[in-house]
Amino acid sequence: MKLKKHPQGFTLIELLVVITIIAVLASVAVPVYSVIQARAARTKALAHSKQIHLALAEFAIDEDGIFPTADNDSNSAFRQLFDRKFQDERIFFVPGCAYHKSLPAGQTKPDNDVGQAPEYAQGLERGENHWAYCSGLNNGSKGNLPLVADGFTSSPGVYSDNPQEVGGVWEGEAAIVVRADGSAKMEKPDGSDLRVYEKKSGQKVDIFGQDYGTDPSSVLNPL
Repeated sequence: MKLKKHPQGFTLIELLVVITIIAVLASVAVPVYSVIQARAARTKALAHSKQIHLALAEFAIDEDGIFPTADNDSNSAFRQLFDRKFQDERIFFVPGCAYHKSLPAGQTKPDNDVGQAPEYAQGLERGENHWAYCSGLNNGSKGNLPLVADGFTSSPGVYSDNPQEVGGVWEGEAAIVVRADGSAKMEKPDGSDLRVYEKKSGQKVDIFGQDYGTDPSSVLNPL
């Protein structure tokens, strides 16, 4: 009579080898997944910035070509867009943006309640907007001038490499900028001072500075 042989279990060495392989694969996969997530977030934010420009362009059609104007903050400029069919606060939200830390307790994103016409006073309240804005432009302005951008540090035009600080949502690795003509892309802030530069007449100039054609006093941060 033949006795059945039961298969032997894993030895301790075999288990340790398997655990080591899993740990190695995890150490590779987690950073890759984080990079993919970050790219997806940037792509979504870029798409939202284009939607904002579209709303600004539609506003200008009814206002003799003039984009919304404001003096102190970008929230008040963008709030004027709600006086039309466009009434969506969600595109002004970017996960991880430190500007959203000032949302009321228990609120993690815009509530999408813009209030009633004509003031729309509940639209884009403090903490509900990520985007900066360059006031004073119109649809006849030079197309390369910045119009909408990621919110800055307390110094407009300057980003941060600290994601816990305002202006640091992309950790100084990128900055979304939408131009007056509607073109939008990820710019690379300069590593020395985290400003966005372009060449003009052979010189490197800050696109949010006077030498580029932007009025620095018109560059408005979110609330």
